[in-house]
Amino acid sequence: MIEVLVAIVLFTIGALALTRMQISTIRTATFNREAMVTTNLAQNAVEVLKSTKKTPFATLLNAANAAQVVAITSADVPGLATANIPDLAMSWTAGNIQGTSPDRNLTVTVTVTWRGKSLSFTTIRSEK
Repeated sequence: MIEVLVAIVLFTIGALALTRMQISTIRTATFNREAMVTTNLAQNAVEVLKSTKKTPFATLLNAANAAQVVAITSADVPGLATANIPDLAMSWTAGNIQGTSPDRNLTVTVTVTWRGKSLSFTTIRSEK
């Protein structure tokens, strides 16, 4: 009878350990999926901001001069509305203006935040 009780206790401890491991695996998989989606969205946002047709240099320059943090909406970046990630927000800032017109450069940073986590991507945009 004692052997059966010991076996049940050992089985319960093993089952609890496996449950904790499964929970950890699910959390890691969720984070990896969210990080992949937000990275792709941020990359799309950087491409939009680097495009002279979609984002004129003057728009970036005005934001840099005003030290603005500009929110990115689903109209700006395809896929943002359907990302299905809680507390997802995207913004961009511009600054560090170098050179003189028409050869100016500035630094553009896209930041993605979700569930208390964040990713930032920085690029340099040329006036030409």
